[in-house]
Amino acid sequence: MTITSAPRTATVGALLAVAAGLIAPNNLIAFYLTALAAALLLFAAFLAYLDAAERLDARSGLAVATAGLGAALVMADAAIRFPAVLDPSAPQGASALAVVALLVVMTGVVGELVWMRADDAASLRERLRPVRHLLHR
Repeated sequence: MTITSAPRTATVGALLAVAAGLIAPNNLIAFYLTALAAALLLFAAFLAYLDAAERLDARSGLAVATAGLGAALVMADAAIRFPAVLDPSAPQGASALAVVALLVVMTGVVGELVWMRADDAASLRERLRPVRHLLHR
């Protein structure tokens, strides 16, 4: 199990897109953060594609589908924001696409956990052993 997987990278990108709509003070900054999130989601889709090209199974196919669809939704969010980039408020429906993208990529994370291999789960347990030890104190 690697630290950087496509569903986890896509989740970070989708969270950035949602945060851009919620905490950005104006539409220009929200557009910039949404464009960064789209780039991150495209990177995640590329990672998922490389994994699927190496060995195609249900897990890698779901990762490609969720990262690709999430990237498309966030790019649509950026496309909606672009014409009103200098307006003080965001156009209607822009943030809703980012939330839908987050739900889509979270499906990929759930799929990654469902199809986790036994050796991946063992290494995850080994990495979390110090945390469990600290929590039992």
